[in-house]
Amino acid sequence: MRRESENDTSGFRDFTVHREKIAKALYWLKANNPYYENIIIDDEILKSLPQNGSI
Repeated sequence: MRRESENDTSGFRDFTVHREKIAKALYWLKANNPYYENIIIDDEILKSLPQNGSI
C-alpha cells in the first residue's frame, strides 16, 4: 500500500506490514471491543499478508 507523502508531493511513501502484529491487533479488538465482536477474521487473508514487508 502506498500513500502520498505529505512532505514530498512528488512521491509516495511505503507502508510496512507485519502480519503477526495485524493478526494480534484484530483478535484483541474482537475480544475487547464490542464494535468488533461480530467480525469474522479470515486467517487465509491474513496469511496472504507479508510477514514483514510492503504491500
